[in-house]
Amino acid sequence: MKQLRVLAVKDREEAEHLLEDTVTRCGHRVVGVVKADESLVEQITELQPDIILLDISTMKTGPGIDAVRSITSRYQIPLLLVTDAVDATVPDFLESIDAAGCLVKPIGEPELRVAMDAAIRYQAALNDG
Repeated sequence: MKQLRVLAVKDREEAEHLLEDTVTRCGHRVVGVVKADESLVEQITELQPDIILLDISTMKTGPGIDAVRSITSRYQIPLLLVTDAVDATVPDFLESIDAAGCLVKPIGEPELRVAMDAAIRYQAALNDG
């Protein structure tokens, strides 16, 4: 698989370097770590990621989610959710923003590698179909 340009979207400051390190070990490059707010669309246009990792640990409503919904309708970029825990609301939420998958922290290299590959294939299938 080619080196992917990865955009990490977060709504709070935390140990983002861990995710960046895991992405790098998988052979990909983090092109940015941005907040989930109204500037998200601008950031995507500027950074042109191949895939977006969206941390939803504390974000299920509000302007961040509105921004995410706008990008999934505008761009054909696979979106992977990252969360601290999966509860009963995650499957519906996943579908509502047309995400390609969900990862639960802590995320290891094998899990991230498989999920990113599946997300790229998912988006390619959508684009072809």
